[in-house]
Amino acid sequence: MDSKRVSEYLGISYGQLNYFLRKVKGLTPVGWGASQGKARDYTRHDLSRLRLALLLKNDGYSTKAIQKAINELNKNWNGKTPDNAGILYSMPDNAFLWIKEGDALEYVPKVIYSVRKVAGEVYEKTP
Repeated sequence: MDSKRVSEYLGISYGQLNYFLRKVKGLTPVGWGASQGKARDYTRHDLSRLRLALLLKNDGYSTKAIQKAINELNKNWNGKTPDNAGILYSMPDNAFLWIKEGDALEYVPKVIYSVRKVAGEVYEKTP
């Protein structure tokens, strides 16, 4: 999926998408500016990371805190399927803890973020 379709899918402007890509490393495997002049092709894994980043931003997290969450996510989830995704728990000082198992709660603002749920929706709704 290209950047225009991704921004439409996520409900953000193209500028907001580029802002996230500049400020938060690891949202896509290709770094910001590394593909200049070439169309970006986003995977469902990329879309899942972007949706999680937007969810965190909407909950009031700074880009620095979002970076910590994405680092923890990338360290623990390979993105092959939503089934092997886990849950990110927000800890004090904007740190995040990855838990592989558990589905009791899917989302509690500023506390629990089920990557499995976010990714499941992305994988279900996109080719």
